[in-house]
Amino acid sequence: AQDTEQTYKIAWIITIMFIPFLGSLIYIFVRIDIVPHLFKKSYRKEIENNKHLLDKNLNISKEFNKKDAGFAGLANYLQNKAYFPTYKNNDLKYYKVGDLALDDILQSLSSAKKFITLEFFIVKDGIFWQEVLKILKQKAKEGVEIYFLYDGLNEMFNVSRRLPKRLKQFGIRARVFAPAKSPYPHRENYRNHRK
Repeated sequence: AQDTEQTYKIAWIITIMFIPFLGSLIYIFVRIDIVPHLFKKSYRKEIENNKHLLDKNLNISKEFNKKDAGFAGLANYLQNKAYFPTYKNNDLKYYKVGDLALDDILQSLSSAKKFITLEFFIVKDGIFWQEVLKILKQKAKEGVEIYFLYDGLNEMFNVSRRLPKRLKQFGIRARVFAPAKSPYPHRENYRNHRK
């Protein structure tokens, strides 16, 4: 690790020695990384503009405090810092491995009557995607509204940029979250599974 750090420093020193002005600008751009600050500022503004839409039921927090202090701490953090309110009476099933969820996902999609909303971090052609797509096409024919959101990094590795247009032909509304064509190279470092 120390050798890597030394190599890194030497590479920057050589770059700045041979192209002082441009090398310095590149170094500042890479090392200071102003994008997260701009992103946080924009995010805070969006939260403030939409705060009134969040359901903040303090009774639920008190109820959690009585039952499970550890979970209450997590719920309070999510509500106060990440702005994800806590709700009661949710039906939740945990799967240790995604493969175990396949049958339940397909069953849930097949039973939809009015609408389907899907959010995928990874979209890759295979058994799972083909099964899901087959059901979505059928449901769209039945008049079910379908909304599909997926991460833009998929366009670099797994799917065509034309996927939304292709799905639209079947009546499926698809959107890309954070397209990978960002002018800020470090923006991709701040991706995670939470959309």
